[in-house]
Amino acid sequence: MSPVTLFFESLLFIFVSGSLLLFVLGFISPDKSLFWLKGKRTRIRSAIIYATAFIAGMFLVNLWYPAPPAGKKTGLGSSGKMHMKTDAQIAKEVFEETGKYYTKGLIKSSTVYTYDSLPEDIRKLAPEPDRLTKDAYTGTNSAAIPERKGYYVRLVLDNNLLAKASSSETYRESDLLRETDPRALYGPNRNSFSLYDTANTEIRHTEKHMGFNLFYVRRDYNIDTICIGPCPEKPAKVRINCYQQAQTTDPIEYTF
Repeated sequence: MSPVTLFFESLLFIFVSGSLLLFVLGFISPDKSLFWLKGKRTRIRSAIIYATAFIAGMFLVNLWYPAPPAGKKTGLGSSGKMHMKTDAQIAKEVFEETGKYYTKGLIKSSTVYTYDSLPEDIRKLAPEPDRLTKDAYTGTNSAAIPERKGYYVRLVLDNNLLAKASSSETYRESDLLRETDPRALYGPNRNSFSLYDTANTEIRHTEKHMGFNLFYVRRDYNIDTICIGPCPEKPAKVRINCYQQAQTTDPIEYTF
């Protein structure tokens, strides 16, 4: 904000707040009211002067901050509800302007759990943490995860944005978002999940294609809640590797 703009905004604030102060003063102490008006109708005259000053101030505010053009409102709409651009609208505009897939904030939230701390509905489907894991690269059995020491990651994400970034000539966006099969978006060779430790080193995979076993998917319109695991180490970051990741605006990752 430029100094000139700041000065005029401060001046406008002083003008409006000052008129309010003088109005209140006129009610509390008529003998010291606005412009030291005297007489039986001091309060009424003070109120009229205040109202005139306040209306003038609001008129200046309206001139200083005009309403945004139709179709680009960011404040209260005619229904009284806050109107903001959705992720889908932003994604469309970004793709038209840059040819890239908008992925900023694709992962809304993510939480790390132990087996015992998993929500009950998820724990019923979770693989036991003490099962043998498979090395993604050699296919040989590795050491078992110590009992109850495995970690699980729950992600809440925008499936529309992920589908755009995962689509291809073979798998269209509509195919990946089939309501009858929410897992279609997360099938092998489409997306994989990588977990990293605090040193930003990738933790060993437990599944060859998926990275880590995905065992839970719940879809609520454009929001998916998924859970992967178990992971032998406590992760510090999760990353989704998708088909179009070279054309995304931001890495699809979340740091805990």
